[in-house]
Amino acid sequence: MPNDVITLSAAVRELQSTLAGGRIEKIYQPETDEITLSVKVARKASTLVISANPSHPRIHITTQKKENSYTAPAFCMLLRKYLSGGFIESVEIFNSDRIVKISVINKNELKDSNRFFLMAELMGRYSNVILTTESFKIIDAIRRIHFDQSTTRYILPNLEYTLQPKSRISLDETEKADDFFRTAEINADSIIKNINGVSKETAKEIASSDSPGDKFKELLNINDSDSYQPCLRYENGVLKDYYVYPYSSINGTYKPYPDLNSALDAFFGLYDGNERKKASTKTVTTVLKRLQSKTDRRIADNLAKLEESDKAAYYQKCGELILSNIYAIKPRDLSLVCYDYYENATTEIPLDPSLSPSANAQQYFRKYAKLKRAAEIATTQLEALKEQKEYLESVAVSINNCSLKSEYDEILEELNSLSGLRNPLKKRNLKEKPTGPTRFVVDGFNVYLGKNNLQNNEVTFSVGDGGDTWLHVKAHHGAHVVIKGRPTAEVIEKCARVAAFYSSAKTSEKVEVDYTLRKNVRKIPSAMPGMVTYVNYRSILVSPTDYTEICDK
Repeated sequence: MPNDVITLSAAVRELQSTLAGGRIEKIYQPETDEITLSVKVARKASTLVISANPSHPRIHITTQKKENSYTAPAFCMLLRKYLSGGFIESVEIFNSDRIVKISVINKNELKDSNRFFLMAELMGRYSNVILTTESFKIIDAIRRIHFDQSTTRYILPNLEYTLQPKSRISLDETEKADDFFRTAEINADSIIKNINGVSKETAKEIASSDSPGDKFKELLNINDSDSYQPCLRYENGVLKDYYVYPYSSINGTYKPYPDLNSALDAFFGLYDGNERKKASTKTVTTVLKRLQSKTDRRIADNLAKLEESDKAAYYQKCGELILSNIYAIKPRDLSLVCYDYYENATTEIPLDPSLSPSANAQQYFRKYAKLKRAAEIATTQLEALKEQKEYLESVAVSINNCSLKSEYDEILEELNSLSGLRNPLKKRNLKEKPTGPTRFVVDGFNVYLGKNNLQNNEVTFSVGDGGDTWLHVKAHHGAHVVIKGRPTAEVIEKCARVAAFYSSAKTSEKVEVDYTLRKNVRKIPSAMPGMVTYVNYRSILVSPTDYTEICDK
């Protein structure tokens, strides 16, 4: 994707026209490397997102909603102290590089006006968000750089804000750029090597032009060009990149957007959301796989014990035959050959010559008793382990259903409780409430959806009353859904589609969903959360649909 100064400049020009003069109402830090500013301009609120994510640094106006932590991080609190209530004076590119300088004027406790700079450095693994005074003295940064981390540049409170030295032609050095395009051999590699802040995609686009120098100048002022048409590029239906206009040098299907910020929001709403979800699920998936592997091993061990217990009857028979023929056993005999009245045939029984005949018999009886006890224990454990295996499969479905970090934390707590481990995460703040089930409205009826087993338990037995309607996909793991009141057949059909979507059968074209009154649902004694039985139900065949597509807007 063209994360370069040219594309960033086009986005910043839009931000300047949208945010200049706006008042900063709220500041949040939903991710460790991301902040959001709620800015009100002429009674219209906009949310500005600034991300220092090394893989996808960005700045744009967003409509995406993210979950914020109950306790604000230290950098977020610092930004609130200095910037809350302040007015954005300007948003501009700084030093002709991938640095955005947001100038904010705010008043202190003495009502004196002060100017602060919020520097958004969007340069890959060097990305950062830094707050400075008007004299460029660092107040703090979202990512500090200590003296043992670098030899050229340090980002710490009270130090002077400095820049990385440039070794290539800056975009504001127009004469040097003109000389380069006039005298050098122009190709994508030479442009990247000599011009600062140009991505490989943009370099390829410039190099493919009949007049690279003119194309370079056009891109520097792309907002004023007739070519300006922000868009997203798709390959075989898969979202790939965003551009300031459809690049002729790169094949694909281009979808236009009214402005670059809208295109950026649409792109990162999907792309970054998927990446964040992968990161959020990494820990919980690791714990789940470990538990599943452990459960499978224990099932295999118990099955092996049951198979070995088949020898118990043989050991019992050997003991009884030895006692029946004890008179025929001589000292230091290695075996007993006798008539087996169980099989009506002659058999040979191994003996321990160091033991007496009766001791040999007792040894066989002890083996018999040991295997019998082991078989009883293995049978009991197998029942519990098979239930646990089913439960863990339901957790795997829950992971796919969830989207918020707090929901993943709930699953992690659930799994660690199951494995007898302490939660490696920090203890949940006692004042912080769990996420809780998802609530939405369908044709005027309140509907509650559980995305994990703890939420399923809450939906069914805390939210749901006896006369409410309860739904669950048939013969698959999935969400519990409760419709408050007595819904119409149409509402039941719509909610059944939601139950099907949040289940392990969501990829099927048609899914059978059971529904009944909540009073017909019972917990399974001593079972895991969310494990229930139900009676007096009906079934309906539906196509899986997310609740966002059928709920009242």
